Amino acid sequence: MNRIRLLFIILFISGETLALPKIGVQLGLGYYQPDLVGFESNSLFPKTSFFTKNVLFGYGITYQFYANTRVGFTHIFSRQSGKLDKAPFVRYLHYRYFVIQSYYQPRKRLELNFTLAPMWNKGSITLDTKTNYDDWDSLLQSYGNKSISVPHTAKMTTHWLGFASFIGLRYYIFPWLAVDGKAGFMNNFYNAKKWKFQGKQVQGPELKINKLPLFTVRLVVGW
Repeated sequence: MNRIRLLFIILFISGETLALPKIGVQLGLGYYQPDLVGFESNSLFPKTSFFTKNVLFGYGITYQFYANTRVGFTHIFSRQSGKLDKAPFVRYLHYRYFVIQSYYQPRKRLELNFTLAPMWNKGSITLDTKTNYDDWDSLLQSYGNKSISVPHTAKMTTHWLGFASFIGLRYYIFPWLAVDGKAGFMNNFYNAKKWKFQGKQVQGPELKINKLPLFTVRLVVGW
């Protein structure tokens, strides 16, 4: 009798779950509210907009290597472009995290997931100085650096560590197609003094991006 009950429970659970793909490729958007002090208070930069400040574009991939457990990589980024005086520039803030995710299915087609993710992030400012070689010098001096002669187009970059955690809800439209929404926080250990330019350490823009709430919506294709 006990064996029959156990078989019934197994069949019931199997009927309520969905055979999920092992590999999932994600494409979507994120929303957060950083305080980009060093960009917004600097008169050399054009004003930020909702899309250049609050919206993150992203993609990612995960692999189910064990029952109810995935690992993967996700890259989301913020981009702003325009001109500093007459020189074209592009600014990026890249948030890159290495995903460790567990999940379970409370109902058929519905998944609840939990994500922990160490982060390795990057910021960059690219300035085209073909038209005016003094623009890089003006930008660096605006952050308190000494005058630096720049003979060509160049980029200043920085890297920093971080950590993120999320709780998410995923709905499978088909076994190979799902919509995934997540809410969580990311902690960034950003230091404005750790920018690099032409192989030298320089002062960069002040950014208040610690302990930021983050919301994402993604389309997931799996196989």
